[in-house]
Amino acid sequence: MADQHEIERLEEALRVQGRELAFLREESRCFSRALAHDLRAPLRGIDGFCHLLPEKPACLTDREIHAALQRICSASLRMGKMIDGLLAIVRLSQAELRSQQVDLSGLAERLSRTLKETYSTPPIDVHVQPNIVASGDPHLLETLIRHALDNALKFSSRSNCARVEVGRTMLDDEVVFFVKDNGVGFDPRHAGSLFHVFERVGNGD
Repeated sequence: MADQHEIERLEEALRVQGRELAFLREESRCFSRALAHDLRAPLRGIDGFCHLLPEKPACLTDREIHAALQRICSASLRMGKMIDGLLAIVRLSQAELRSQQVDLSGLAERLSRTLKETYSTPPIDVHVQPNIVASGDPHLLETLIRHALDNALKFSSRSNCARVEVGRTMLDDEVVFFVKDNGVGFDPRHAGSLFHVFERVGNGD
């Protein structure tokens, strides 16, 4: 009987590992698709403008040539940032986790001051609730808050009354931390896929 229980236990373990493997395979597929899409966009810009310059130089003004070169440089910088982001993900996945109390309010205030310099026109009102503290890895929490704030500021910067809020609330007897804005938002039809890893729900590149 003991042998039968052991066999059943091993079979269940194999089934669990099979499900985990299938999940990782699907996540890898989604990641590869998203990465290919993101890297292809700046490459198209670089390729297009590089072909434009030598083909018809006589038809282009100095201003147009300068603008084309700026677009090439901008696309190259975008790709460089994407590659840096990919390397950062690899480093984060390999780093040892250190859990400690983190002052999220102070962290959000500091990051918002730095990020607001990028989106200074029009001015953006950032309100951070005081005394927000969480337990977690400081580096991972900083990365999370930075990306959430950057995304909120980016899509709020198009509004004349842009406002971003960082706070804490209770939901179903649990503490929930949030970063919200009054930006363009997303198509409600994609709400079910919003938090799928590497899933796209936006309206453009």
